[in-house]
Amino acid sequence: RNDIFSLYYLKIMRLFEKYEVHDCVITIAETAIGTADKDSQLAMFQSIIFNNHMQLKHYEEAYYSLMNNVESSRRKDCLRQLVIALFQEKRFDILINFNYNTLEEDLEDIVQTRARSMQIEDNEHYNFLYSYHVRNANMTRAAIVMYEKSLRLLYEGSSIESLQQRHNSLLACYNSLSMVNAD
Repeated sequence: RNDIFSLYYLKIMRLFEKYEVHDCVITIAETAIGTADKDSQLAMFQSIIFNNHMQLKHYEEAYYSLMNNVESSRRKDCLRQLVIALFQEKRFDILINFNYNTLEEDLEDIVQTRARSMQIEDNEHYNFLYSYHVRNANMTRAAIVMYEKSLRLLYEGSSIESLQQRHNSLLACYNSLSMVNAD
């Protein structure tokens, strides 16, 4: 019986999504969560809520819905979507202030993978990772990030700007290492 309700809610949500009435989709999905009897259905409705918050650019609500998702693989997928969207919007202030708890390693992996896959010129991912590690007082990791950025600038950069960026990256690396215990 609950499967029939879930299918009914999904059909209604598809209609509202078709006409881009994302607020209604969120409301219906929240109602549908009450009828979901399996974790897979619950995770599906939670993902629908996340996706519609993303469509509305309600990033904080999207973050809370992904953190509450019962399926770890969906949490990670949603986190990737959130990171990509916030980088595109250049909303680093929002991204850095979230508390990632168990997803902290996933966040680092996502940003690091994107940093390595993009050209080094105008690559903001390294600077974000550096800021993130400094904010969390992990100066060793902050130094590693800046050192990697400087190496990439050495091999891939060819302009005066890239030389200046490499210099700044090495200075940031040195500053970070100066705050680490000598052991």
